[in-house]
Amino acid sequence: MSFERIGLDPILLRAIDKCGFKNPSDIQREASPLALSGKDLMASAQPGTGKTALVVDVAVSRLTAAGADPESVLLLASDRRAAVRLREEITRRVLARHDRDAEHRSTREPLVRTV
Repeated sequence: MSFERIGLDPILLRAIDKCGFKNPSDIQREASPLALSGKDLMASAQPGTGKTALVVDVAVSRLTAAGADPESVLLLASDRRAAVRLREEITRRVLARHDRDAEHRSTREPLVRTV
């Protein structure tokens, strides 16, 4: 299965292609369709398997969908460092996408809280 078949936003697909990734990892292939459909997801895999990219890509797809609630994604991270990393990646990708899309100029930065 290719990234195109997962159902990600075309802008994200171009970014993934620019990074040189051709095929999703096992966790991305199995979990992405569930997460994109709005189902809750808890996944575990070895380091370097694309978990963070999966979470970020799904979150950005949901946050940038037409009519999306800017608070429509809840991510739970294992620690503050992981939460900050997710926030930075999501913010970077959302703002980069909206820079190309005049319709969404008033994008807020994602809210991240750690408990």
